[in-house]
Amino acid sequence: MDDISELEQRLTAALTTIGDVSLAVETQSGAQDDALDRLNADVTQRDKKLAGLTENLDQISLDMAAVTEKEQAAQDQIGELSSQVEALQDKLAAGEASLKEAEGRRENDLAELDEILDQLEPLFEGSK
Repeated sequence: MDDISELEQRLTAALTTIGDVSLAVETQSGAQDDALDRLNADVTQRDKKLAGLTENLDQISLDMAAVTEKEQAAQDQIGELSSQVEALQDKLAAGEASLKEAEGRRENDLAELDEILDQLEPLFEGSK
């Protein structure tokens, strides 16, 4: 009987140990499940944040493309205006040259008119 009592004690101790280990495994498994749930929640939150940042980046890219397009249009307009200014400067230079030529003719005409008047003046004085 002593052997049976010792076997019962050993069996009880073994069952207690198995229960303790089982409880520890369940507790550890629950802690791991909690940690995994927290990790999944963190990953989900970061995925949402990344999606938001990606959306912002996409919008910025669209905005930059629009700005680049407007900048190119402005550069084209500047090129056209520059060509127009250059053409106007050429016309102005031609007009100034024409004006100088006309002023030269006018001075020649005035000088010739003065000569004619100088020649006519004695005729008028003699008839008085």
